Amino acid sequence: MITLLGCTEDTITPVQYGMIYGTITSDEDYEGLDNVSVNVTPSVGSILTDSLGYFEFLDVEVGTYSLQASKTGYRSDAISITVKDSDTTETTITLQKVIEENRSPSVPLNIQPLNGSILDTINEIVFRWSASDPDEDTLFYSIVFFSSDFPDGKLIVEEINETEYSFTGLTYDRSYQWQVIVDDKNNPKIYSPVWSFTTIGFPDHQYLFVREEDNYRIYSASEEGQEICLTNEQFNSWRPRMSPLRDKIAFISDEKITPQIFTMDRDGKNKSQLTSIGIAGSDHFDLDFAWSPSGERIFFMHFDKLYSIDQNGSGLKLLYEAPSNLLISECDVSTDQSTFVLKMNAPDLYRSTILILDQTFNVLDTILIDMLGRSGGLHFSVDKNKVIYTHDVSGYQSPGGRMLDSRILMYDTKDQTIFDLSTLKEAGTNDLDPRFSPNNAKVIFTNVSNDGLSKGKIMTMDLNGDKREVLFENAIMPEWN
Repeated sequence: MITLLGCTEDTITPVQYGMIYGTITSDEDYEGLDNVSVNVTPSVGSILTDSLGYFEFLDVEVGTYSLQASKTGYRSDAISITVKDSDTTETTITLQKVIEENRSPSVPLNIQPLNGSILDTINEIVFRWSASDPDEDTLFYSIVFFSSDFPDGKLIVEEINETEYSFTGLTYDRSYQWQVIVDDKNNPKIYSPVWSFTTIGFPDHQYLFVREEDNYRIYSASEEGQEICLTNEQFNSWRPRMSPLRDKIAFISDEKITPQIFTMDRDGKNKSQLTSIGIAGSDHFDLDFAWSPSGERIFFMHFDKLYSIDQNGSGLKLLYEAPSNLLISECDVSTDQSTFVLKMNAPDLYRSTILILDQTFNVLDTILIDMLGRSGGLHFSVDKNKVIYTHDVSGYQSPGGRMLDSRILMYDTKDQTIFDLSTLKEAGTNDLDPRFSPNNAKVIFTNVSNDGLSKGKIMTMDLNGDKREVLFENAIMPEWN
């Protein structure tokens, strides 16, 4: 048997090729990225894009591939592509820019004032600090301020670029805290520690006076010229009188519309209304009251009546009533409280009577009786042997209260003589508001032009009227502590 075997021919399929090309772009501006590594797998290879982000792979066998693009600073991306015979495959890949994580700024350091320091002034404080940012971001600073007035904090400046800030508004003998907040606008705000400082105690000033600004305001002052305003500019406050204990200042104010006597601490704190019936007379600015030598009570007038009241506002007592048709406008008491001196006048202010009375208000002596011309400024010497006062010796009477030649006169209670301390006074001026110095060696007073327009000045002189010296300009109603 013959078996015939057939013959079959093997068929060989030819390799087919295509092309891959495209562009790699950035998500920032969608422009081509150069030097991007483009890798095609499996086993096609890698290539870098040109300056326009272009790449191409020639003679790529047909099939499905993974194309991956990567570049430092960008997130890598990969896509699947299929290559067909004699075909070109185009693709575009957009890479995302990798944004490096922004770092927070530093906590502020190198502060001024130093933590726990005591400031020797309250006029102005300069806060200083330093801070940096690792990414060189622009930094914005805010300051939070803490005190007894702002226990929850008060934002005193917000989002400044400087690392210092000047601040005013401090008070004496007070504790303060402050904190800096740093913001780079990219991260949560950075809060510094809370730092603290204190201010020095209120200075032991020798003088008080009144200055007319928008209203009459009371100042504390030193002989060296340091001046501190103690009262609110919204109200008139005048006639400051220091307590013999030097812990309180009594004064008159129209804060309650009707003038009342108030007290405050020497630094202007803890203001309190003392009277309720008011201090009253023909001219509110002509009135003057007095502390008792112990500092426990105050003597004041209400038209024709003299009262006393405890310094806490209790214990109101009527002490004396003026003779018919007279009003009490000023009073003072000797240091042993055995003797009072009262100035009384007719309602028109120009007929003055000044009496010295004992502690039961019996008349001991008469300095003036129904005298023409305005008078004022009563004050006992420390030894009560002398009383100073003022009197307009011209006798001039004007509806507006103008005086032409007011002089400071000193009455000797022993020999009942009067000595003129104003012999060296400049012509055309008035001497007013005299007070003995605490050591009884000098007199402090106001000197002002008699034109009724000029600002006064506070001066001192010896007890014989010599050595007249100016202490404060634009000032009236002095008190020598």
